[in-house]
Amino acid sequence: SRQLRELWALVYLGGAYLAGYGLAAIQLAPWIEFARFSPRAAGASYEFVAREALRGPDWLLFVFPYGFGGARESWLQTLPASPLPIYVWERLAYVGILPLGLALVGLADLRREPAMTQAAPDADSRFRQDRCWALVIVAVLCGLIAAGSSTPFGQLVYALPVVGKLRAYARAIAPAAFALVALAAFGVERLRRAGATTRRAALAAAALLLTVGLTPLWEAAAGYLAGDAARGIAAEPGWTTIRVENMRVPMLLAVASATLLVMAARRLTRPLLIVMIGLVAADVIAVAALFNPTMPPDDFGRVPPGVALLQRDREPYRTVSFITNEVLPPRVAQSQLAVSWSIPYRIDAINGFNSLQPRRYTDVLFGPDVEDV
Repeated sequence: SRQLRELWALVYLGGAYLAGYGLAAIQLAPWIEFARFSPRAAGASYEFVAREALRGPDWLLFVFPYGFGGARESWLQTLPASPLPIYVWERLAYVGILPLGLALVGLADLRREPAMTQAAPDADSRFRQDRCWALVIVAVLCGLIAAGSSTPFGQLVYALPVVGKLRAYARAIAPAAFALVALAAFGVERLRRAGATTRRAALAAAALLLTVGLTPLWEAAAGYLAGDAARGIAAEPGWTTIRVENMRVPMLLAVASATLLVMAARRLTRPLLIVMIGLVAADVIAVAALFNPTMPPDDFGRVPPGVALLQRDREPYRTVSFITNEVLPPRVAQSQLAVSWSIPYRIDAINGFNSLQPRRYTDVLFGPDVEDV
C-alpha cells in the first residue's frame, strides 16, 4: 500500500542518517568529549552567539556581491576593497542574478497543477509541489536563523541544545543559498514544460529589475531599520553601506537576466539555454575568483627576524599572539605570527585559529570573564 511504502521510505532515510553518523563517529566522538573542555561549554551568552548575524544592508549581498567592496580590487568594483573581507565572507551567499529570477519561476510549483481527470490524480504535480514546499521551508528557516537577534526567532534557536550555542548565525545562509539554487533548477523545468505561461516569467523579470534598480531606496530603508547596530560592527563608520559605484555590473546582469527570462518563457530552445548557463557561469565565477585575497608566493619564503630567532631555539616552546580587532597588514601579521602564520614556519602556537581550544588557555590569556578567543 501507499502508506507502507512511505513508512519504508522513512525507515531508509533514518538508516541513512544512522549509517552516516556511524561512519563519522571517529571524528564526532572525540569532538563531543573535547567540547566539554572548550570555552563554549562554560556557557556563551545570546549576545555573543547571535552577534554575527545578517542585518539591514547585508541582505542586499544576494544581488550586490560587490556592494561593500571585495577582498580584492577589480574592474567589477570601482572603489577600494572592503577593509574587513571576513565580514563579507561570513555573509555572502551569492547564487547569481538569473538564478534568483528562475527561483521565482520555480515557486509556481507551490500550487499544484490541475489533474487531468479526477480518477487519475497528477502524481508528478504533487511531487513537484512537495519538494518545492520543502525547499521554501529550508530557505525561510535558514534565513530566520541567519537573521539572529534581528528577529524573535533567534531566541528560539539559542534555546536549542548544542546547535544554539554555535557562534555566527549568519553562516546558516549557506543552506538557504542551496535551496535557492534548487528552486532555480525547478524554474528551468517549469519553463521547459508545455503550457508554461509568460506571465510568471514576466513577473520574475520585473522583480529582478525593481530589486536591483531601486536598491538605493532598499538600502536606505534597511539601514534605517538596522540603526547603528549594523554599522557599529565595522572599523570604519558607515562602511556597511551599499556603494552605488559597485552596482553597475549587477544592474547589467539584471537587465540581461530579465530579457532571457521573457525569451525563455516564450520558447526555451537549446541555444537559449546554453546562453543562460553561460551567463550564470560568468556571473558566479567572477565573484568566486575575487572571493579570497591572495599573496605573492615569494612572501612565504620570507623569514622575519623574530621568526628566525625562534627557529634557532631548539628548546620546546609555544608562542602566543595578541591581536585586536584592527586589520593587520599582511607583513605585520606575518612578523607577529598572527592568526595562523605560525603554520608555514612550523612553530607551535597556543592560539592559532581554533574555536575549540581548551578553556584553561582562554583563562590564562584573557581571563575568566572572556567568553571566547
